[in-house]
This record gives sequence, C-alpha cells and structure tokens, in this order.
Amino acid sequence: MIKKNENYSARDIQVLEDLSPILHRPGMYTDPKNPNHALVEIIDNSADEGLAGFAKTITVNLREDGSAEVMDDGRGIPVDVHEKKNIPAVQLIFTTLHSGGKFFKTESSSAYRIAGGLHGVGVCVANALSKKLEVGVKRGGVEYSISFGPNGKLKKKLTVVGKIEKKSTGTKVKFWPDSKFFTTIKFDQDEIASLLRAKAMLLPGVRFRFGIEKSGKINHQTWCFSEGIRGYFRDQLESQNQICQPFMAERYVVKGESKSSGFSLGEGVSWALSWSQEGDTIRESYVNMIPTSLGGTHVAGLKEGVYQVIKKFMDLHALGQKGLKITPDDVFMRLNFVIACKILDPQFKGQVKNELISRDAVRLTSQMIKDKMGNPNCTML
Repeated sequence: MIKKNENYSARDIQVLEDLSPILHRPGMYTDPKNPNHALVEIIDNSADEGLAGFAKTITVNLREDGSAEVMDDGRGIPVDVHEKKNIPAVQLIFTTLHSGGKFFKTESSSAYRIAGGLHGVGVCVANALSKKLEVGVKRGGVEYSISFGPNGKLKKKLTVVGKIEKKSTGTKVKFWPDSKFFTTIKFDQDEIASLLRAKAMLLPGVRFRFGIEKSGKINHQTWCFSEGIRGYFRDQLESQNQICQPFMAERYVVKGESKSSGFSLGEGVSWALSWSQEGDTIRESYVNMIPTSLGGTHVAGLKEGVYQVIKKFMDLHALGQKGLKITPDDVFMRLNFVIACKILDPQFKGQVKNELISRDAVRLTSQMIKDKMGNPNCTML
C-alpha cells in the first residue's frame, strides 16, 4: 500500500542542475543501445566548424582502449573565462546544459546561422555518460588541456600544455563511454563510417578521416566530395539500374525573397533523385547536416513537390491513361533520393534528432523543388 505524503511542500520539489538531467534520464538525451550518438554529438561540433568555413579536416579515431577521439583544425573552443559563470568557456560548454555559441541564428552574420547544434546539449551528453573525457585546444599560439571524470565532473582544470605556432588551431576531444549507460560500449564502426561519408557530401571540400586502431596502428579511410551531393549520389548509384538520368539541383532563399516567400535568408534544399527498376532504393535525408533516418516533414515535402511536378507535366502533355490517376505513391515507389535541407530553427522529435517535425518544412521543400524542377528555364547542377 502506498503511503500518503500529507506534508507535501516546497522541500519535495527537486531541481536537477548541471548534468543531473542527463544522468537522471539518459534515454531522453541519447540512444542507450551504444555510444554512437554520443560520439556523433562531438563530431557535429567539428562539422559545424567546417560549415562555418574554419575546419578543413576532421578526423575520428576509434582506439583499442575503447575510447573515441575527434579532432578538427577549426578555431579551437574558446578558453577565456566566462564573465557570468567565472569558469573557462571550454569547461562551461562540457558541464552546463544549454550553453554554446549557436543560439543567435537570427543574425545574418552568424557563423552558426544554419548549424546542427540547436540547444547546447550535445557535448554535455558525451561528457555526462563517460568514464573519462579529455579536451585539447589549440588557440592563439597556446595549447591547452582539460579533463573530466565519471558523470562529467571536472577532474583536471584547464592548464597550459605549451606554446605552439599561432596558425596551428583546433580541438581534440577523447572520451571513454561508461558501461552504466549503454547496452554495449562498442561503437558501431559501419554506422560511423557511413555518417562521416555523408558529412563529407554535405560539406564539399572538407576532408573527413576515419581510423580504427589495431595493434597500435591506425589506417584511415578518407572522404572528400568536392562536388557535394552530385558526386556522392553518383557513387551511390553505381550498382543501380536507372530508368533515367538523375535530377540534381538546389534552391535557397536569396536576398530580397524572404518577405515574399515567408522563409528566412539561406533556407532551402539541395537534392538528387532518380528512379530505378529493381533492387533496394537509396533514401537519405539530412537537416543542417544531421541525418534523419526516420525522415519527417522535409521528406513529405519532397514527395509532394516531385508528385506535383510530374502530374503537371503529364497533364500538360496528355500522357496519362483515361480513367487512371497517378498518385504520390506511384511516383515515390521506386524513387532514389538524397535530400539536404537548411532550416533556421528546425524542430526534431527528441534529442537524437532522427525525425524532423517542423511543419513549415513541408512547404519549404515542396516549393523549392517545384520552383526548380517545374521551370524549364532553370538548369540543374
């Protein structure tokens, strides 16, 4: 029998602070199956440096000791003391939820205007669910280090390692996932490799390297797609028997269109699509470089946009059969596609971000595709 609490008062109200919300309900913040998502949160920070135009090479290594490390040659996480919290910015970022530099997305000059980070939660998840996490920063001609222990607690304060060349900048994060929080602490290597290959497609010109340590040595796979989606999609279709040549295009809101379109400057979509006669179909979707394995509203917009273009073309040229109407499912059935959206403030279903739920994404994607595919004067990429 449940005992009634007759003295219910303010003392019974708990406030979860620092990293406590993650430790209390880790399943709300990550996939407990394995630590891949925690690793991806760190990779996304480096990828955002690439998006902002600073990182040119991003390396991910899986070590024999069970750790994973992510290195980039971006600007390096800030190390100066935060004036309100009175701790180094790098410490704040790894120990305080909803901290970061990606909130001012309405400013057109922001380097992170359209980035993967949304709520300042990502790297905190990796830190909270690690046995140990180490951060190295190269910035301003100085190399720094800071480390954290179990549950993300500060283990070693920010210290100066030594002086380096001023042009040498970047961040290195290495972490050991804690078995308390995951079914297995082994990383899914194939999944990470696929992710990095896709990131290289989404960031043309940025080189992604993936290494797995064996007997103390690391051999790297490297991906770099200078043509972006065009080169990536072409590689993906090598084994497919295509009905027609792929359609590849992009459409983004440019200056002067925001008011009339209802969308923000820079929002839009890149896509590639084709139809195959048989075999497995290729269907990949991304939002701000985040893979959405469950699709969402942007994929619904793709389906709507492509259907409307094809239906209009068939009606215009009287290609349909009398008494039969083409449906969206007819168009979508054998469709291969890669779609990458850029949205100012995307809304996802949960922190894992595998499904987009932004309602405006349907209209954005559909409209951009119809504008490009439905206009005979527009040229494809």
